[in-house]
Amino acid sequence: GINAEYGNAVSNNGSPITHYILYWNHEGGELNELARTSERQYKLTGLSPGTEHSFAVTAVNDIGESERSEVGTCRTGYGAPNPPTCIYLGQASETSLTICWSPPNATGGAEVTGYNVEQETEYGFISVFDGDLQECTINNLTRSTRYKFRVYSRNVAGESKPSAVVTFTTRAGLPSPPVKVRTEGKERTDGAIIAWDPPTLEGEQQILRYNLKLNMVTESSKNGLGDVLEFHTTDDTKLQINSLLPGTLYRLLVTVVTAGGEGPPSPPLTFKTRPVCPSAPAPPTLKTKPSPYSLYLTWGPPSYTGGSVITRYTLEMYKEDWQQLYTGPDTCFLATDLSPGKSYRFRVRCHNCAGASLYSNTANFLTAPAPPVAPAPPSVTSKGPYAAFLSWTETNTNGAPVTSYSAEMCLVGEAFTEVYNNKATECVVRNLNPGSTYFCIVKANSLAGQSVPSEATVYHSPPAPPEPPTKIRVAEKTESSLRITWEPSASPGSEILHYNVTINNSSPVKCDDNEYFADGLSSETQYKIRVQAVNTVGPGQFSQVKVVETGTPLPPPLSSPLQLQARGHNFLKIGWNSPRTVKWFLVQRTSSDSPDEFVTVYEGNKTQVKISKLTPRTGYTLRVCGVNNAGNGPWSEGEFGTDSVPPPPITKFTKSLKDNELSLSWQVKDKLQEGELFQILQSTDDENFVPIYEGLERQHHTLLTPDTCYSFKVRVKHEPQSGGATQFGPFSQTLLVRLKSAQHVKDKRENERETRLIESESESSGGTFEDSHIVVSILVALCLPAMLAIVYFVYF
Repeated sequence: GINAEYGNAVSNNGSPITHYILYWNHEGGELNELARTSERQYKLTGLSPGTEHSFAVTAVNDIGESERSEVGTCRTGYGAPNPPTCIYLGQASETSLTICWSPPNATGGAEVTGYNVEQETEYGFISVFDGDLQECTINNLTRSTRYKFRVYSRNVAGESKPSAVVTFTTRAGLPSPPVKVRTEGKERTDGAIIAWDPPTLEGEQQILRYNLKLNMVTESSKNGLGDVLEFHTTDDTKLQINSLLPGTLYRLLVTVVTAGGEGPPSPPLTFKTRPVCPSAPAPPTLKTKPSPYSLYLTWGPPSYTGGSVITRYTLEMYKEDWQQLYTGPDTCFLATDLSPGKSYRFRVRCHNCAGASLYSNTANFLTAPAPPVAPAPPSVTSKGPYAAFLSWTETNTNGAPVTSYSAEMCLVGEAFTEVYNNKATECVVRNLNPGSTYFCIVKANSLAGQSVPSEATVYHSPPAPPEPPTKIRVAEKTESSLRITWEPSASPGSEILHYNVTINNSSPVKCDDNEYFADGLSSETQYKIRVQAVNTVGPGQFSQVKVVETGTPLPPPLSSPLQLQARGHNFLKIGWNSPRTVKWFLVQRTSSDSPDEFVTVYEGNKTQVKISKLTPRTGYTLRVCGVNNAGNGPWSEGEFGTDSVPPPPITKFTKSLKDNELSLSWQVKDKLQEGELFQILQSTDDENFVPIYEGLERQHHTLLTPDTCYSFKVRVKHEPQSGGATQFGPFSQTLLVRLKSAQHVKDKRENERETRLIESESESSGGTFEDSHIVVSILVALCLPAMLAIVYFVYF
């Protein structure tokens, strides 16, 4: 424990001390209240050894609690540690033991400096290890023997009590493997009898049992053992193993188990069971789709080979009786010389060194039907210039019903195209070319496929009237004439004799060629044109109506000169009046590279245009002409010039006032050009601004008059050296400044001095902030009802 003592307070400040408050923490934590007592000492018990504790104390009277004293620190004394915990065996061998432990759960307040391990002997417990590690290895021990140990821990205060006694045993030696592992008796299909001789053991060890591990040998484990299939345990030197697979190669390992553990395995014993006949293979299946005259059969190996390699397969087909088709090692066979659309039955069996398997289940397969025989040539009858009637007789189905017939036709030198596909044996073909020669064939279709085509029938379609002319257009036109042309009409089987042309539903006019010239027409007038072709069969249909229009006269000049509507340092905006017959306008200006050349800057129907990307303070010649379908009218020109580049804007305008002197400073976005300077304007009424400074400096100082409101703004001024109008940049933001009177400044300073004097007197009188706050609160409470009464009488 700790006994904390403390003296009287330096001063009670006029009020007796009633008690003390003791504060305490543990190992560097926050100070918390521990006790309230009128005594000047306090005893704290139940503390841990070797721990640090801090104390502080305050005195309390009727007025309140004093500040805390300085913090005092002390530490409890150290004690001996507890014994180590969790003693366990880390590793054991035939001649050594490795013992491990955990540190004690209580160290007595001091760091553990070491451990002592004692071993029980015929003379009692003796020390076998002394060090600071938490493990030790004891060597030169006897095999398969029990040993007892106990462990101490120590620190600067001394050594702990001994731990509980623990007992550990050294390992026994492993036995040798058995010898002469062998099989006995006749070879069996499902088992074997295994025998062996016991090994010679050292010392007094006794054989507890034998372990047998049986593995099946596969191609992947010929150089080693595969996974364990069976695990047998016996205390005899002979064991009968059953439930093995026939014709299978096995490997066997035998080990001896004693109190020291399981010894190494014996040399592997390899033996094989006697094979049996295989199981029946799966029934045959089709490897490919059946054909009309053959079946390609395949089958798989049996699920169980009987423990021996399959040497051959036998395939049989039923044809009034079972007949052998194939015998050999392959698992597929092509059966030929079959009939289309007929069902056949097959079966298969396999053979190994033990004999033949049972037959597989019977498999039934149907050969595919063959395509139909080619139909006879079709008969063709004309149904006019554009249609024909085809008919034919039914054909031999060749084992499968005909599902449809396909009729195909083609012109001389072209490929056949299908014109009919259905079950009927006749059809009408439309949309033929008049006056043309066709070849016609027919094919029969079934589930087996399509027959070869029939022999071709030749058909000549009769001629037809010509088709309507196309692509009617105006090749040439004037204000009073039109020259009309068109593409020659198609007239299969007959030549074009002439064309008939009508204008606005007038009587047809005959012309021998594919063009027509009409004159004596009105200008800017629409006319409806139709054209008809005539051959030996007769007139064809009229073409679609083509609406054409006679020409328009050239547009007149502009009715007024060009007008400048706006301009800047890099653009010009002009306007003009529009004549009635002008559809759109063409605007050009002189080129910057060559003043004698013009470049086009606008094409459209507007009567004003803004021309951008021009050079500042440069003269340009602009010209405009009207355009319609007849062409371009005369030009109307004008001379115009761009302005200078405007001065840059002010980006920042700031002020600084000291007494009655004002400092103004500003920044500009771009560097000033030749002829540019800064101009500051001042106003005292916020309306009439007068310049007070012009120059290149970026700051200006001026004296202000008290009780006056000032406004300032700045801009860039440009005076061209070559003459011309003065240009101004945009104004900066306006700065407002008001200088107060000297009397106001004097009164403010006097008030500040009086305030500092009052604060100084309050501090010297010993008053606190809390006392002043209480006095102000009392005054506010007394004056508040009077103020509320005055407000009530004034407003109500």
